[in-house]
Amino acid sequence: MNTTPQTPEQKISSKIREIEELLLSKNASYGNSALSPLGVFSALTPIKAICARIDDKLNRIKNRGITDQTEDTITDLIGYLILLKIALEDDHNNNPNPNPAQTNNYFSEPFVNRTTTYYKSFSSGNPDNGGSQKFFTDY
Repeated sequence: MNTTPQTPEQKISSKIREIEELLLSKNASYGNSALSPLGVFSALTPIKAICARIDDKLNRIKNRGITDQTEDTITDLIGYLILLKIALEDDHNNNPNPNPAQTNNYFSEPFVNRTTTYYKSFSSGNPDNGGSQKFFTDY
């Protein structure tokens, strides 16, 4: 069977559809729990709860790497990042002029530091052997 290879644009569109289907399916199954949590065992805001889930996914990648067995973690991570973007937009729309002190409480340190800063280590080991690489950004 002769199939034409997909263009990069087609591949991107295909992956976006996969993520969309996954998010919509999980949202239907879990009842929008990411953006409107039940709050029975946790009093976290939707933003902080999603960030905790993102931390869990990043920790799994850190500990196990990216393999065939953990590839779904990347998909989950992308989904949580989309949900985080929605939660941040919802929060801004519900409170367009937030108190700066409250805004800084979205994330724990060092995320609130808007200067060049080290985030978190995504690998471990000796820096000379490629371990303990730090990711940072300028705002």
